[in-house]
Amino acid sequence: MNVRGGASLFHWTAGAALGLHAALLLGTDGVHGGGDLKPHLRLIQRMAEDPGIHSVYPPAYHAIGALVVPFSGLAAFPEWFAFASAAGLIFAFRAFQRAAGLPDACSALFAVSPYLFALTRCLPKIEAAGYAIALCGFALLLARRRPLTYPGVALCVTAAFLVHTAAALFLGLVGGVIACAQRDRRALLALGIGTLLATPLFARHLADGCTLAQALLFSRDDYLRAAPRAPGTEPWFRILLLAGPATLV
Repeated sequence: MNVRGGASLFHWTAGAALGLHAALLLGTDGVHGGGDLKPHLRLIQRMAEDPGIHSVYPPAYHAIGALVVPFSGLAAFPEWFAFASAAGLIFAFRAFQRAAGLPDACSALFAVSPYLFALTRCLPKIEAAGYAIALCGFALLLARRRPLTYPGVALCVTAAFLVHTAAALFLGLVGGVIACAQRDRRALLALGIGTLLATPLFARHLADGCTLAQALLFSRDDYLRAAPRAPGTEPWFRILLLAGPATLV
C-alpha cells in the first residue's frame, strides 16, 4: 500500500472510530462507568476541596478534574476525558507505528480494536491516557537523534507515573529493553531521569505511611496481585524489577 493510501485509510478509520466513541459516550443521559468510577469522582471532589494527595492513585486525573469540573460538571468530565484519551491513544499508536516502520494498516486496525472501545465505554479507564503517553515514549525512543528525543522520553516517563502507574512501569521496562537493544545509553539515562523525577510522589506516599508495594500499586487486589507471604515482608524482587529501567540495566 502506498503512503498516501495508507494515510487515507488511517484517517478514515480513526474518524469513524472517534465518531463511534463520541456516540457511545455522549449518547446517553448521565454518566455510566465501572465499579471504580464512584471513588474517582469522590477523589476529584476532595481534590477540589483540599488540594493534595488523598490516595495512592496517580493524582493527575483528579487534579485535572478538580480544575475542569466547575466548568463541565462532575458527570461530563469522565466522558470528555475518556474521549480525549481514546483520541490520544489512537494518534499515539499512529506515531509509534510510523517510528517503528510498521505498515499503515496497523494503526488503521488499532483505531477500531474492540479493546479501545471497551476502554471508552467502561469509565473512567484512565489507562487509555497512560498508554497514550507510553506509546509516545516508544515513538521517541525509536525516532532517535532528534533534538527533543531524550528530554521527551524523560518527560513521558514522569507524566505516565502521574497518570497511570502500570503504563509508566510498562514504558520503563519495555523502553529499557529497546534502549539496550539499540545500545543507546542516552535513552537509558533519559528513562532513569524520568523515573527519578517521579520519586517525590512515591516519597510522599511513604511519608504518609504507605508501604512500598502500596505506593507502587503492587498491593493485593491491585495491578499486581501479591503472592501469599509472611506478614510484614515486601515482594522486593518484583518491586525492584518493575519500578524502573535502572534495575533492568
